[in-house]
Amino acid sequence: MTRIHIINGERIIGWYRKHSSFMNFIGLIIFLYLFFISLELMGSSLKMFGKAFAKSLIQTTSNPIVGLFIGILSTSITHSSSSTTSIVVGMVAGGV
Repeated sequence: MTRIHIINGERIIGWYRKHSSFMNFIGLIIFLYLFFISLELMGSSLKMFGKAFAKSLIQTTSNPIVGLFIGILSTSITHSSSSTTSIVVGMVAGGV
């Protein structure tokens, strides 16, 4: 019985070695999809804050130094500069 398991394990390892680049590509596609879903969720959660929140945020960031520190804070909270940039671009494009 252990001989069968060893043979099956060798087949699985051999298959994975042949198709490792394909598996890496599939993993990339899955994680990219999850990244886009998370960006959509963060964008929709920011929309729930409302227009008053966006106006007060823009008024506070009228000073470039304050805007820089708010950007640093939001990037450190979300741990992703690309998601912060995407959200800001989405807010600007949406007229917020």
